[in-house]
Amino acid sequence: MEIASALSHDSRISIQKSFFGFSTKAVYTSTNSPILTFRKECKVDMANKLINLIKTDDKQLDEVIEKTGTFIETEFSNHQLQALISKDHQFVAIRLYKYTQLNYEPVTEVKVFENKQAELVCKIF
Repeated sequence: MEIASALSHDSRISIQKSFFGFSTKAVYTSTNSPILTFRKECKVDMANKLINLIKTDDKQLDEVIEKTGTFIETEFSNHQLQALISKDHQFVAIRLYKYTQLNYEPVTEVKVFENKQAELVCKIF
């Protein structure tokens, strides 16, 4: 996942390998909670709402999340949301991509939410 590589050196995330190195898992270091990865496609209207969410400041987050509503996934689209979400909902990192020239290219920067803001963002999923 592209978002995972973008955050691989972030100090808030630690990468833990199994004893024999067969598997790795990411952990949110503040709460020691495992991080799950999501890759979901969406239509243009949902993508525009997500762009607005990613660009908003923390003071307006409640209002923007209410306007965004529940994330609506579609099977085939040229917009893809990639997200890293800790199991305890205290960490969320999201980035939107668009499929162009046979590849997904980033539309937004990676936006990281922590603590109360992360809990709010989790409500849309």
